[in-house]
Amino acid sequence: MIYFASVVIVILSYFQFKNVAGTMAINRLNILSVIFYFYLIFVSYIGTVFIANGFGDNPALNHVSSENKIFGWLAISYVMISFPFGVFLAKKLFNIKNVKSVLDNYLFAGLKPLVSKKDSYFRMLLYILSFFSLLSIIYMIFVTGKVPQTELFNLSSQTEVLLLRTNISRDFEGIYAIKSIFFETLTPILSLVSYCYFTMTKRIQDKLWFFLMLILTLFVLTFSLSKSPLIVYGITFLILKIYLKGFVAWKPLIATFIIAFIGIIVMFFLISRSVDSSIVLTFLFNRVFFDQISGTFLMFEIFPSYNDFIGFTSMSKPISNLLFGGYSQPATRLAMEYAFPVATEQGLMNLLSTLFVGEAWANFGWIGLLISPIYIGFLIGIFFYFIITSKKTPILVAFLAYCSFGVSFSTQFNNYLYNSGMFIIIFIFFSSYIYAIFLKQLKIN
Repeated sequence: MIYFASVVIVILSYFQFKNVAGTMAINRLNILSVIFYFYLIFVSYIGTVFIANGFGDNPALNHVSSENKIFGWLAISYVMISFPFGVFLAKKLFNIKNVKSVLDNYLFAGLKPLVSKKDSYFRMLLYILSFFSLLSIIYMIFVTGKVPQTELFNLSSQTEVLLLRTNISRDFEGIYAIKSIFFETLTPILSLVSYCYFTMTKRIQDKLWFFLMLILTLFVLTFSLSKSPLIVYGITFLILKIYLKGFVAWKPLIATFIIAFIGIIVMFFLISRSVDSSIVLTFLFNRVFFDQISGTFLMFEIFPSYNDFIGFTSMSKPISNLLFGGYSQPATRLAMEYAFPVATEQGLMNLLSTLFVGEAWANFGWIGLLISPIYIGFLIGIFFYFIITSKKTPILVAFLAYCSFGVSFSTQFNNYLYNSGMFIIIFIFFSSYIYAIFLKQLKIN
């Protein structure tokens, strides 16, 4: 019964997504089709159906009752249907009758400068931001006292790798804003922006700018010794090319996914060290289909039976202390401490992976579960339709590509309530745009 119902839900969800995304073609991926194929089907729903039927080799699932496994399946099935409805509401707000036509007009249009004929004023500010990205890398090396990529070959076990990763992320003792904004976020975005400008201008200085930012980005993505960021960036770059050309040929598309799969296996061996090669495929299967979604089921088990609903207290320390009477660790951390107390205390584990609806439940209960998919669908719909109905500029195309795959859609619900990092990034680019206009007016006058 669950298998049959799940197939029906997937079919209904597909046609809902097709209506709001314009196209579901694999070689013409956009932010909405990526959400459907990767985040909902591949990472979430396949594992959900297996778990609801009693399968799933994952330690977190050992804490989940059979009833909550069924409840988790119902909740995620609801997300499959209600999320595209939220996007549909955004479509109505923009009064778009034919998304495919609007999307085609955008994708097959050429790039246009943002401020002036060659965008010299704006690019000058982007060069300055790129220099700040370089400084942030120097700062990270100075604060951590090491280049983790070289340390990888000196570590003898997976435990040492995990401890080093925790030291870089959770136990970082420097200025967090420099790490999260300039180092981790701005650098990859600027690499995409620089490629767009090179595509538009074909100028040698933009080509050099892109290669510089690409090298810096590769360094940033491998700094934490995590397996996924490099693969994510490769797919993000592929999606960027789709936004620039309107499609990507099947050969490079297939080649990208093959390289990504091989890359995951290679990184797995490098980081896991002593793992027998015979269990690689089993590990990857569990990692993809169960580990990524198991935290969602655990949320339904823990809240409110073992922990009260968190509310807004896990959003941000300053805001939670000021407005809500105190700060709470996010649900993803509390769930990790519940399922893996020893490993969490030792610093081997940090946050538990979950679909956003899991954290929404942990925060607000039934209200969070029912409203969060529609709310997030509406937000992403507004973002998507705003860009495809705007002028096709390098900065907007790069930002759309980055958000299509470079930002994880499926994890923390709190990021859709308050995301200071994204607000600051938007402010940096918007203020650069305003200042570029000011410089242009000064020259005219």
